[in-house]
Amino acid sequence: MAFVEVIGRQCLGQASHHLGFDWVAGGPTLVAGWSFDGASLSVSADRLGFIPLFYAREGRRLIVADSLQEAAARLSAPTFDDEAIAVFMALGYLVGDQTPLAGVKVLMPGETLLWREGVLSGERPATPLMAPFSGDPHEARIRFAELFARAIERRAAGGVGRLPLSGGRDSRHICLELAQQGTPPPRTLVLRAKRGDESGVACTVARHLGIECQVIDNPQDRIAAERQKNRLNHYSTDENSWYLALMPHLQGPVFDGLAGDVLCNGSYFDARLAECLDADDLAGAVSRLLAAGSYTAFLKRPFQERWGIQIAREAINRELSAHAGAPDPVKSFLFWNRIRREIALLPIAMAGQQQAVCLPYQDPDVLAFLLSLPWQSFAMRAFHDEVIKSHYPHAAHIPYSQKPTEPHPRAEWTGISRRAAHLARPLFNVFTRPERVVGYTLEALRTGRTRPLSPTFVKVMPLLQAVQELGVDPHRNQAAMHPAVKVA
Repeated sequence: MAFVEVIGRQCLGQASHHLGFDWVAGGPTLVAGWSFDGASLSVSADRLGFIPLFYAREGRRLIVADSLQEAAARLSAPTFDDEAIAVFMALGYLVGDQTPLAGVKVLMPGETLLWREGVLSGERPATPLMAPFSGDPHEARIRFAELFARAIERRAAGGVGRLPLSGGRDSRHICLELAQQGTPPPRTLVLRAKRGDESGVACTVARHLGIECQVIDNPQDRIAAERQKNRLNHYSTDENSWYLALMPHLQGPVFDGLAGDVLCNGSYFDARLAECLDADDLAGAVSRLLAAGSYTAFLKRPFQERWGIQIAREAINRELSAHAGAPDPVKSFLFWNRIRREIALLPIAMAGQQQAVCLPYQDPDVLAFLLSLPWQSFAMRAFHDEVIKSHYPHAAHIPYSQKPTEPHPRAEWTGISRRAAHLARPLFNVFTRPERVVGYTLEALRTGRTRPLSPTFVKVMPLLQAVQELGVDPHRNQAAMHPAVKVA
């Protein structure tokens, strides 16, 4: 973790700091960092905004850090950003330049800042909207396969390490192409599935290619894992703790299938949402995206009012408007928000802390092509399947894992009572209604499943840790303490 704090010509922390990810033969394709020359501080984001750089202005000083912990430690009075927390409660991730803390922002893709003599200026590129691909699905499959093979070749030149492999398409495509190019991974890492056939399918792929398959158990303490994940993920996500079990086993350049499901397999696609955005019906698009409501019922009344769904609407409307006009506006929104702000932290903030990371789906040519595919013709789950089947026919007989359709089996009493008590313990805190926590716990004991507690747990833990570890006063008023940061 690194930071820089500049007041006039005085500099505290690291005067120069740069981070690089997605390694190819010529170096990383994602680079972000800052440099102070004695008079001015220059800050630049990577082209995708995947590498989090946080900044805050307090009076005549500017704080920049590569972790929210470092930024918060230098604030005079850390406060929750109510709009950001409202978005988190509704979506489970943040959008745009939001962070959990008022007055602290994260750099957007390609953004640059210049701080000189107490004046902050900068440039923030607009969200890139690609020209729609005009070819037919057959042409698209051939083009994607060619671009992806080239992306793998560029990254494999620097070596191939152990490959995390699931039962899905994204990591399988990587594994098959690496093997086809004669650079297979020395070992695949498969997380043992608690239910379903995920790990079995992944091992079948590895055995078919003659690659060692290491199956990894996930016996982690749920609270300890969530705490560690939140620190690594800047207190900004409700997912990703599962990856902690893989981290000790990573070795060598890590190839990650980040965003493949969203970019080329229609994951989370919603045709009605796309229609609203194509028609410039932003109000309808926001309502569609928020149709499931906001997860705030467990909060005490003052926090429900501060972080309710109506507070989130304006920020989500603002962000959705940037993607209207894209060939696939739903894909564009998901990539530049859910992927960038949450899922990208798996390779960037977790795997990338230990190993070099390669992101073939974020190759500039691959990404530009996949973002150009019009949703009317390509937002179907079969596109990626057909690409893999046609280019690796020797593996076409291996199915993909299926999500279990049966509900979680009822746990035996000793196990469920222990897990329910474990999850419920931290939920009795300043944010929650105790009667709700008791009700959720009783429901877990009645059904033999932790479902009522788990969604509450992953939403409240980042807030609780922000109070405990970042020094946030949960009752402090945001507007009075932190006026909006303005960039000239």
